[in-house]
Amino acid sequence: AEVVTADLFGQVEGAFPGASARAGVVEAAGSGVVFVDGLDAGPPALHRALLRWMDTGEWAPVGGTARHTHARLVATCERVELLPPALRTRFGAIVSLPPLRERRLDIAVVAREVAGALPARTLEALLLYDWPGNGRELVQWLQEQREHGGDPTLWRPRPPTPEPATPSRPSAPCRRERASAR
Repeated sequence: AEVVTADLFGQVEGAFPGASARAGVVEAAGSGVVFVDGLDAGPPALHRALLRWMDTGEWAPVGGTARHTHARLVATCERVELLPPALRTRFGAIVSLPPLRERRLDIAVVAREVAGALPARTLEALLLYDWPGNGRELVQWLQEQREHGGDPTLWRPRPPTPEPATPSRPSAPCRRERASAR
């Protein structure tokens, strides 16, 4: 928990064994925006520190004294219900996006934004894939293709997402018919 909190708020020298002084993301943001990805996966200590910061504008580096900032917080989470209720109510807006597989048109928009114009067959293959990693997976794949593939007409599209396996049922015994001699 200290490491995650130290990444966000920084730490003072000697805050924990081996700790050297370093600024965190909040301090580096100044009066800008701090982006926290996967807030629901954060430890309770991080949630408490964020609540304090959101309520008072004050934060403290691990092992240090309180400081003040005007930075704003933007956060993502997989499951908002896992956040403490006190933290949930502090956010001005909670936007829920369905998975990318339910927003196929967004795939084309993201692909054009990241990679530019794509051949029709590549775009069709992108639309067929379910992108279980959502936008992150799509952007990463496009960046990898652009770095390694050069010409988009040579990109190897992902295969369509396979259908889920259905449990096998015992098959009915089959009768073997004897071929009649003619």
